[in-house]
Amino acid sequence: MIDRWIAEASRALRELGAGNPRFEAELLLAQAIQRPRTFLFTYPEYQPTPKERAHLNDLLGRRLSGEPLQYVLGTAAFRDLTLRVGPGTLIPRSETEILVEIAWDALGRWCQRSPRGAPAPWVIDVGVGSGAILLALLYEATHMLLAQCDDPGTPQVWFRPLGIDVAPIALGYTMDNARLNELPCPALVRGDLLSSVRLPARSTAARPAAPVVAAIVSNPPYITSAEMIELQPEIREHEPPVALHGGADGLDVIRRLLDDALPFVQQGAILCFEIGEAQEAAVRAELARRALERFTTVHADLAQRPRVVLVEPV
Repeated sequence: MIDRWIAEASRALRELGAGNPRFEAELLLAQAIQRPRTFLFTYPEYQPTPKERAHLNDLLGRRLSGEPLQYVLGTAAFRDLTLRVGPGTLIPRSETEILVEIAWDALGRWCQRSPRGAPAPWVIDVGVGSGAILLALLYEATHMLLAQCDDPGTPQVWFRPLGIDVAPIALGYTMDNARLNELPCPALVRGDLLSSVRLPARSTAARPAAPVVAAIVSNPPYITSAEMIELQPEIREHEPPVALHGGADGLDVIRRLLDDALPFVQQGAILCFEIGEAQEAAVRAELARRALERFTTVHADLAQRPRVVLVEPV
């Protein structure tokens, strides 16, 4: 029964244009019967109940209508995390995992430069969405110690996480995903980029230093108007345009992010964000206008395309 259903579903998904139709069929079946995918191979003779068959048909119908697989399943994998996703939030993608690696390494260097005993700094995710970037950094902070910042015997989060998003639904997903992955819940703010964040007052001899901003991370919308038209229907018709569309040249939000982040970078904060593969030259020009280009490195994704910009004032 299981093999027959998988074969039939695979054929239908292949006609839809799914990249790995059998794998998708297996995931949908495992979801419908509420078993791990390995169960399908261990018990190929299993007969789904009528309720499970109805659930199977519903899930497959949603996928065949063009709904993204992650929305149908209700979750997406991102690094070591399982994240709840659904309409109203961007589906995290593998290239963004590279941003986490680069930001984490840069945070380690920032921590080495910071004075011992300073208040825990803020790490801010602008456009937090499902929480993928911020929660992945929190996961690293709770599972890997930075010897310069933490007591080696007590792993703990050494920074204060803050997620900002214009969409309340995204903040809800981030909160749920922190609980799902047993991570500390970040501070969450509904806002437009960094407009709701103020620089701390400078310290005096009579007043201890306020927590500073160590890093600003973001996967901003950077798809151009022309590219939006060419997107796969399952992306264009289901994922939130506000998280995808960056204006005519794709840089509308990035320019505003650079303007908002500039005062923080001037005080030593790291800025790490994702860009489109054809935007490196234009983004470098924007950074040069703000006197930041000399602090900038651009990192490639696994396909060797420019993908992550790191501004690291040292």
